[in-house]
Parts: sequence; structure tokens; C-alpha cells
Amino acid sequence: FYWSSFNELSCDSCLYQDIRPFFSNSYTITVIDENGCQATDRVFVRVVKNRKVYIPNAFSPNADGVNDYFLPFTGTGVAQVNTFRIFNRWGALLFAQEDFNTDNEEMGWDGTYQGQTLNPGVFIYYVEVTFIDGETAVYQGDFTLMK
Repeated sequence: FYWSSFNELSCDSCLYQDIRPFFSNSYTITVIDENGCQATDRVFVRVVKNRKVYIPNAFSPNADGVNDYFLPFTGTGVAQVNTFRIFNRWGALLFAQEDFNTDNEEMGWDGTYQGQTLNPGVFIYYVEVTFIDGETAVYQGDFTLMK
């Protein structure tokens, strides 16, 4: 057995392969029997990138233990959040966080600016994430701070 896509295969001469590709790719196998007869086949593995990033449209930082921090929520395919910024409606930067994993909700914004609790309103977010395959994506939009 001879496989053509060596960079993702654990063994180039094994019948069974366990692959977990990040990108779509073709794999070709050539089989030669004891009589020298040869057969070749190709299979195309299409990778569907289901990007799991959820950014809420509202939160309520009222210390009740529910939705007290605003941050992006990510699935297992996200390596890290590179940039997370919150702006008011005039474009002033209220909060910034860089290079973090979203497993800790306290990395998010608590609805304050310079130690002062802000009034309810609409704010703007900008989020850049890196996925485990090395690709990055930007998410931006608005959300509501509620009390």
C-alpha cells in the first residue's frame, strides 16, 4: 500500500489511516499485490469548517450571577481570541482584552468604564479570533447593556 498525501498520514504504507485534516484534500492509494498487479484509487475528503463563535446581543451586569459579563463564546475549533474591544456609540474605546481563551467569563466586559457602572444602552463590539487551523476571522456588531 502506498499513500500519496504523506503530510497528514501517520503511515504512508498502512492500509488503515486515521486522519483529521484541517483542509479539504485528495488522498491517493496504490495497491500492488504479490503478482505485481497494481490498482490506484483516489478519495476526496471535504472539510466543512463549522466555525463555532457566538456573540450575545445583550447582557445584564447586575451581579445576579447570570450574564454579568459580555464576551464571545467559542467552540472547540477556536484556538484563542486575539482581540476583543468594546466601544460606545461615539467610538470611544471602553474595554480591550487581548490574547485569551474564552473559558473564563471574567475575561469579558463587566459593563463599567473607569470604575463607573454604565447606564443601559447600545454598544459596539469588535472580536478577532484564531481557529485551530490557523485561520482568523473578525466579528463585529452591536449589543445592548441591560439592567
